Formats: sequence, C-alpha cells, structure tokens
Amino acid sequence: MNRYSVAYCNPQVIAQSEHYFRLTKYLRDQIEVATTDEAKEHIKKEEHNRRKNTVAMYISRVIRKWKDKNYIMCPYGFDDHWILIVIQPKRGLAVVLDSADYPHEKYAEFIEILHKFIHREICHEKVLYYSDESKLAKDKCHQLRNWDSAR
Repeated sequence: MNRYSVAYCNPQVIAQSEHYFRLTKYLRDQIEVATTDEAKEHIKKEEHNRRKNTVAMYISRVIRKWKDKNYIMCPYGFDDHWILIVIQPKRGLAVVLDSADYPHEKYAEFIEILHKFIHREICHEKVLYYSDESKLAKDKCHQLRNWDSAR
C-alpha cells in the first residue's frame, strides 16, 4: 500500500480574519491624526497589506519546510464556510475543494495571497518581481502559477 506524505497549514493563521483589515486603537489614533481622506485611506491600505503579507510569509515558511511532501493541505475559513486548498509541490499543482461551490470572488483575496507567494518565492530564485515576459514565466512553474485558472 502506497502512503502519501502530507503536511498542513494552520487554519487559524490563514483564515480570512487574519488578512482582513482590522481597526485597532493604534490605527484609529493614526487615522484621527491624518489630515486628508487620502492619508486615512493610505493608512488603512498599508495595514491591510501588512496583514496579507504576514499570511503570505506563513504560507512561504510552510511550503518551503514541506516542499518534499506530496500534499500540503490548506483549510481556509471565510464567511462561515470552509474550503480546502490542496497544494501538490512535487507536481506544481494546487486544487480548490469546495463542497458548496461558493463563488470564487468570496475567497479571491486568499488566492491573491497564494499568487503573491507563488510568483515571488517559487517561480523566482532571487525573489524578483514577477513578469509575464520573463524567461521564468515560460518554465516548469507554468502549472503552479496558473492553478486557479484550471478550476
């Protein structure tokens, strides 16, 4: 009997609540001091990006640590619903399993976080910005970069 080696992402670390904007007292104080609406929006956007980057860095550590596994299971909770993203590092694939077939827009931000990791960490050895015109855009990473469009 063949056994597959499997690793897991911590669902509490990657859940929607971990990468959405959250207004803390510190941020509220910063926003109150801001003089323009643009400055206030910039503060909110920067905090949101910081939270998304924190989740992306966690995913990066998990995938790098378990790159020799057959499967990395990423249970993702959002809007009182769960999906499972099964990453297959050896095959360069990822599959979204959704029992309720929710619209992809509901978890698009998490997919964006995965893309950020895939484009910047897996497909580029020197962590360069992703470009469709780069030599690496046409290499063996093709399936992994385009995994969400194959759904």
